[in-house]
Amino acid sequence: MESSVRVYRCGELRPGERVFRERGVKVGATLGDAIAQWANRGVAYGDVWPLRLFEGSVMPADVLSTEEHAMRVRALVVEREVPLREAFGPRTEDLVRLIDSMDGTRWLRPDGRAGSVARIAELIAEHYAALLDYGPVTARPARVVRTWHEARDLYSTVEVRAEAATAAIQAACVVNGGSETYIAAQIAESKLARSAFCGVWSASWLEAARSATTGIHALPLVGQIVGSNRHDGIATASRAVDGLVKALGAAREPAWRAGWNAAYQMFNGVPDEVTDPEILYAEAVDAARMAFVRNVPARPLHALDCETCASAPDLRDAIATVFITHTCSMVWTVAMKAAQLASCRGSYLVNALPQADPWRPLSEIWQLGGCPLGASKSAFLVFLPEPKS
Repeated sequence: MESSVRVYRCGELRPGERVFRERGVKVGATLGDAIAQWANRGVAYGDVWPLRLFEGSVMPADVLSTEEHAMRVRALVVEREVPLREAFGPRTEDLVRLIDSMDGTRWLRPDGRAGSVARIAELIAEHYAALLDYGPVTARPARVVRTWHEARDLYSTVEVRAEAATAAIQAACVVNGGSETYIAAQIAESKLARSAFCGVWSASWLEAARSATTGIHALPLVGQIVGSNRHDGIATASRAVDGLVKALGAAREPAWRAGWNAAYQMFNGVPDEVTDPEILYAEAVDAARMAFVRNVPARPLHALDCETCASAPDLRDAIATVFITHTCSMVWTVAMKAAQLASCRGSYLVNALPQADPWRPLSEIWQLGGCPLGASKSAFLVFLPEPKS
């Protein structure tokens, strides 16, 4: 007896086509578990868009294994293409528009338009008004910060998420309609989270580099060199700024790999705690140190028994470590915030919740080029960089 299944695939499938793979492919199982993953060139579902939904049938002899929400089959026969609305629900059009808008998001690139700060204040008020649908919450006014250095330092004042916000997230993630809705929500979350994480990581990394160039981020660290190296403090400090910027560039790729791997675990619900930044970004720090050595070489003026000259290499390495670790941690934090916000909006739309959407106002802040950091005791903090000329 044939089993009816559904499968997502980016690309062309034709009715009547028998799709075959020796190692098998995951598709929707029977008994209502109707939608699952097509392992297309090793890309996980949700990484590519647009997705297309096809319905087909599988002969029992082609079933290799069964799982809770899917089965692995050797072959299936394609029968028809199914409208996405059957999987993503009544708000599919809104979800598609949201996904399509990700490429045009002004990640940390405000256009300097007059009224942006006032609009952010309105959006934060709308965010709190929507949260009231999920539980009591104390509204806070918006506070906009304009420099990376200030945003980094103020982030430590952000409080634990309000109970109403937690309730809203739990409501969005509730599965209404069985495994098909569950997997459809996973697909939307995966696509949105990945797009947001990638976009914000690149933008915030460039913003950190810009801050280093202007001395905003590097100044406290450069001060360590000036204060400790009495021989040629000013010259060393000037070379250190240039060296730190080059070190930042060298560290970007290994930092990205480490940051994305940790984020991927969180997106997939892996219970392990996030690794300490010093360990997580060890490879990035090593790359930065090598770049820093090339651009700010230690040049002792005296014999090694000179305490200042002898400590110069260790001081240089320590500065690179602190600079890269702090930069990576803040960039990762901002990227994770964007990814989590985007995936919550996706879940909200798939589940078609009757309550208000508390993530729409925060998403609009991203569209303005700002980053909603979260609520402190006195305000809701939003990082809106100075527009670049």
